[in-house]
Amino acid sequence: MQAPAIVAVLRGPEHVFELVNPACQALFRGRQLLGRRMRDAVPEIVSQRFLGILDRVYHTGEPYTAREARVMLDRRGDGLLDQSDFNCIYQPMISSSCEVDGIIVFAYEVLPEVQARQQGQEQLRDAEELCRLLVDSVEDYAIFMLDPEGRVTTWNAGAQRIKGYKSQEIVGHHFSIFYAEEDVSDGKPQRLLALARERGRVKDEGWRVRKDGTRFWADVTITAVRDAAGNLRGFAKVTRDATERKQSEEAQQALVVAQEVNRAKDEFLAMVSHELRTPLTAILGWARMLRIGRLDEETTQQALEALERSAQTQVHLIEDLLDETRIASGKLRLNMRPLDIRSVIDAALADLLPSAEVRQVSMETEMLCDGCPVVGDPVRLQQIVSNLVSNAIKFTPEKGSVQVRLLRDGSDAVIEVRDTGRGIAPDLLPNLFQRFRQGDSASSRKAGVGLGLAISKYLVEQHGGTIRASSEGEGKGATFTVRIPLTVEPASNILQRDPNRAGALADLSGIHVLVVEDESDNRKILSTVIERCGAEVRCARTGEDGLEILQQWEPEVMVCDIMLPGTDGCAFLLAARARTQAAALALTVYGSSGEEERVRSCGFDAFRQKPIEPADLVHEIARLARRTAPAA
Repeated sequence: MQAPAIVAVLRGPEHVFELVNPACQALFRGRQLLGRRMRDAVPEIVSQRFLGILDRVYHTGEPYTAREARVMLDRRGDGLLDQSDFNCIYQPMISSSCEVDGIIVFAYEVLPEVQARQQGQEQLRDAEELCRLLVDSVEDYAIFMLDPEGRVTTWNAGAQRIKGYKSQEIVGHHFSIFYAEEDVSDGKPQRLLALARERGRVKDEGWRVRKDGTRFWADVTITAVRDAAGNLRGFAKVTRDATERKQSEEAQQALVVAQEVNRAKDEFLAMVSHELRTPLTAILGWARMLRIGRLDEETTQQALEALERSAQTQVHLIEDLLDETRIASGKLRLNMRPLDIRSVIDAALADLLPSAEVRQVSMETEMLCDGCPVVGDPVRLQQIVSNLVSNAIKFTPEKGSVQVRLLRDGSDAVIEVRDTGRGIAPDLLPNLFQRFRQGDSASSRKAGVGLGLAISKYLVEQHGGTIRASSEGEGKGATFTVRIPLTVEPASNILQRDPNRAGALADLSGIHVLVVEDESDNRKILSTVIERCGAEVRCARTGEDGLEILQQWEPEVMVCDIMLPGTDGCAFLLAARARTQAAALALTVYGSSGEEERVRSCGFDAFRQKPIEPADLVHEIARLARRTAPAA
């Protein structure tokens, strides 16, 4: 509530009180004011400049206004001065002769308001000082202010501890100095300020950079600071070093991943063990039955076919595992050339037909594309088809059917493998082409370690194509569709190999072959196959034995295992070159491109991975013998 107005009329240059209102009289507590000069009635103001203000108004005729003018007054008449604050107006009075002959003074005492504001300001200053002291004493948090452009304006002890800068080193610098180069290039600091300006506050986590260049994981809050009018004054930034928490989370995550990897490893080893033992059961069983004898001709033939199928199953399993390793390391290479994809399909189906017949699954083919030239690796394309068709056979019950179609669709060759098998649940379709994923439960699993489809997808994509799976649900079969881009280049057909390869063995009559192999069973089968084709064969168990044979005998071709005891295959060949220039074929269980390059650099003319088909072995020996034969 505002105090009553104080009104006084002062006359003449000596400022004599002519009129005062009750509020004015009460201010001076019974002093005699009327008829007396200001300097006499209120002597304490003589030294406080007010007489000078009155003189200026009187002599210039210009009014004067004062806000919160502080006056020391003897309000009780005891000679003690008290502070008073007034809002005042000094208005000159003009006579009929147009001259100033007096002054009207209007005043309101505003001391309570001034005291309240001063008290608030003091409290605010105290609060600000307390806040500053608190902020400066905090060492676990970097707390500092930024101006509206993002330059540092304040710095606390926590900021110095966490970020490494002293106040005089960092104040005035842009706060982007705390961010990694990639974040600065991406505009992250400016983006965070814009979000804080728009939303009022923004939180962020990420790597920040200390003065010494080391990084720490920061938990950051940026708050926009505005004045009462809503104008942006800057930003308050609070940063906490959360590196330990981040490392703990990463360690926990790594533990979870390690546990998952360990679980996956156990499952994988169980699957591999199952897939290795299953064909071994057939191999061991039929081998024992053949040794015992008493099998009729038809059963003997069935036994031989079962042995070959079981061996091929193990070969395919090992090849899948090796392919997965090559894919993961980026070392799987493709031998691309123009070819007719129909011949690839024919070759794959010829290999799989016996398996389908054993399972009593009918194979249907529909080749609607007589000329479908593509550019691809014939071996890998056949692997794709074999994977899809063998899966279809595995998951199709007896008396079911598998249909393989080839057609042209625009600029693509389309291979479609459809079966009447158990189908695929909708929730399994999205993950079907991931590694170690299978579309059936462990209790009803047919075979495989879950690599075939993942490898097929990779190979299809390396040929610029696509692969997808579809199924109407469990029990309704499945369809796999592969699309490979066609080419206009002339294609060369792949010769389809006869599944019964024994009749395709080449004639090696007159060729001398040295076999160096430490495993007796392998050495026996290699020599038997080569001798059956008419070649003269001598065998050595070690590299040293092979060198002794070369002192007395000259072969046209040497077939050598790489992993020999003592002197390995490469060392043997280097020593053998001092005695013979015979062509050399390397056999090894290792199939990586790096291993092949190493072996060829030792001087081997050909490189083949174990196990090797008898027909492939014989044809490779024949090819090498022709290359080294003297001209007629």
